[in-house]
Amino acid sequence: MSWYQNVFVLVLLLHLPEAMLADWIKVRGAGASFPNEVYKNWMSTYTSVRQPFVQLDMSYAASGSSRGKEQIQEFPDVIDYAGSDSLLSPEEHRDLPDLKIFPSLAG
Repeated sequence: MSWYQNVFVLVLLLHLPEAMLADWIKVRGAGASFPNEVYKNWMSTYTSVRQPFVQLDMSYAASGSSRGKEQIQEFPDVIDYAGSDSLLSPEEHRDLPDLKIFPSLAG
């Protein structure tokens, strides 16, 4: 497993502890197309590692950076994470106080 796969697994373990207790976990992402192939690889790896313990249904819709930001703001109960090349404005982030922002990929 490469370093970036390890980072993805660690991030999911740290940010989804409550969901890990469920029998079936759905993780939905949307946003920038640039990280799409990397995210697909990470999801596949993470699913294979966790499969003995929990059922996972993970997806990422490469709908565009701006669209990912829009979707996580419009549908925070449906979209769990968004990929973007820009941050939310302070005003936008104020409306989603539980949303954590961190870099996942640079290129």
